[in-house]
Amino acid sequence: MAEALKIALVSSYWSRMEHRFLAGALNYADSHPRVVIRVFAPCNDMAATANEVERWGANGVFGVIESPDLDQLVAAQSKPVHIVNFGGSNEFSNVTTIVGEFKYFLKKAIAHLHQLELRSFGLFSFEEAGSNHKIFVDQFIQEVQPANFQGGNLILPVPKEIAINPDADVRPVPEALVKWLRDFPKPAGIICTHFRCGNYLVRCCNALGVSVPKDVAIVASDYPDFCLSCAPTLTSIMPSMEMLGTEAARLLVGILRGTEKPPRKVLVESAELIVRESTGRRRPDNCDIPGALAYIHTNATRGISVEQVFRETQRVSKPTFHNYFREATGKSPAQAIRDRQLEEVRRLLTSSDLPLDSISKLCGFSCSHVMARTFRASEFMSPRDYRKRHKHKLSV
Repeated sequence: MAEALKIALVSSYWSRMEHRFLAGALNYADSHPRVVIRVFAPCNDMAATANEVERWGANGVFGVIESPDLDQLVAAQSKPVHIVNFGGSNEFSNVTTIVGEFKYFLKKAIAHLHQLELRSFGLFSFEEAGSNHKIFVDQFIQEVQPANFQGGNLILPVPKEIAINPDADVRPVPEALVKWLRDFPKPAGIICTHFRCGNYLVRCCNALGVSVPKDVAIVASDYPDFCLSCAPTLTSIMPSMEMLGTEAARLLVGILRGTEKPPRKVLVESAELIVRESTGRRRPDNCDIPGALAYIHTNATRGISVEQVFRETQRVSKPTFHNYFREATGKSPAQAIRDRQLEEVRRLLTSSDLPLDSISKLCGFSCSHVMARTFRASEFMSPRDYRKRHKHKLSV
């Protein structure tokens, strides 16, 4: 029997994006019991993380690591192991980059904008998109393909402190962006290719008095938190992180087992479109309890708040939502989120050997201590005791 492979998941951040990536990898590991996954995230010091990963004895690494952090991680490895990483990076002999295929991303975004019967189309990127921008533009023009194509593309340098802070003041809006938006035949559809790009564009439109989505409909590739933190909320198209996590784990295990040659880059046809207000979706005017419950079921284990549930699914007042929710379910939205989290905790305790730290992250808790306290209040025993009791029953 082959020895168990120890794989480390490394990331500087721990958002729903990384959570879904790990969930996909665990789906793969569920059917390959000789694969052990441990989470090293969020990481503030990549050199220190590299040492921790080596002390644990990891055979390989996969993760969601941006370029500067990946450079540091590779440089700090005294015993280099293969890395499968989601996102752009410099080329290293021991790193495989896995990404969603941009052409597939474009097809879904443009199909959605075509349904809105828009007159013109645009592609907006930050300057850091770099050499990939020409590839993006060429594929964009090829996919749009109307006989009377009107539109264009803009690549813009934006200070990172403004781009990453959804509350930062975007004024004065760069003159190039002002002219670009002014010259578009309206209504227009704009696709944003870079993380944080869509949120920034919405803020600029608000500052300029450009109506979103009446004048400009926006599809972004932002993180969910950035999509929900602006008004109107952003329609987003992102890679299916579960699919990428599964593929990353499968590929890394194949490389480590010697059944796969380590490629430099892997493109996966993977994209999920979530329609929000920036392309015209209206939330129900009445209290939408089924929508709230569906949102909680899908997202509770990603660390969502009641405010996010309300903002994403309702158009009524908060007191009305809370009253109707309790009347329909017998519990508060916060209790519904907690119950869904605990449901997933019980599943992972009884179906995996994951450490409690990893389970707490997978189930949306801030730390294992909070998870344990919440679990004990519900089950009247600790997570460890619950796991032992279940395993004892199975062995009997």
